[in-house]
Amino acid sequence: MSSSEKDKVYARAPECAFREIDGEAFIVSPKTGEAHLLNPTGTFIWSKLDGEATAGRIADALAAEFDVGAQAALADVSEFLDELAGLELVAEIGKESNEGSY
Repeated sequence: MSSSEKDKVYARAPECAFREIDGEAFIVSPKTGEAHLLNPTGTFIWSKLDGEATAGRIADALAAEFDVGAQAALADVSEFLDELAGLELVAEIGKESNEGSY
């Protein structure tokens, strides 16, 4: 994840339905109706997508919570956010306007 990517802020799709059960999040896409089950790492990242935390801050929290190296955490967060964005479950929030594409 590059320096500029670390500064990106993401938010969940507002219509996205989700529930956490036993440490795993179950998410339903508002556009397709598809269900996605997240493992504990994905659930942790999902829980941090508040529209304010940067990807770098989320990666730092992930590294501390799961006792993994900083580079591994950055790679995991970057890959996961790219995947969620591709599924239209999250969107990057504009830095200046602090508005997402939703």
